Amino acid sequence: VEVAIYKSFIDIYSPGIFPENVEPEQFVDEELKPIRRNPLIARTLYYSKDMESFATGLKRISASCKQAGVRYEFKREPYGFTVRFYRHCGKGWEKDLAVLKKQPEKQPEKQPNTRKSDEIEKRAAAVIKIIKQNPYISRREIADSLGITVTQVRTAIYLLKQRNSMYREGSDNGGYWVVTTDDENN
Repeated sequence: VEVAIYKSFIDIYSPGIFPENVEPEQFVDEELKPIRRNPLIARTLYYSKDMESFATGLKRISASCKQAGVRYEFKREPYGFTVRFYRHCGKGWEKDLAVLKKQPEKQPEKQPNTRKSDEIEKRAAAVIKIIKQNPYISRREIADSLGITVTQVRTAIYLLKQRNSMYREGSDNGGYWVVTTDDENN
């Protein structure tokens, strides 16, 4: 999917030809059933909540544009389909354009979450301690012994590797951990 923004309109292009013998306006004006070219993919996207419903997108575009007073059109392309939204170019357009051209203000620097950082530091120290006792221990076993998730163990290991406090020698299945620092808090 491609989005192209121009001064007077915005195009959203989707590769894939619109179904033959059906006009996009029919999905707006009539109650048509969806045309699923690949039902398995459509069903998977629907159940994974990556697609909220079937054959309602054009109707929702139309309703939203009418409510906002935005003119739109559907365009068939040789290898795809485009929805064009026309921008308001009437009274006050210059002011809208000035706002669009204005550089965004610099966002204030985000303060680190010290509580979360402290928790990660404590986990990292605990991971080092466990690995020193058993260099052949798996991430799952570390997580189980500390009562945390494998993701939390991975985060701690990533931090320790970034600090060069440890590394993995060999494969994940047959390898072992090497601690390169004596201090658990380093």
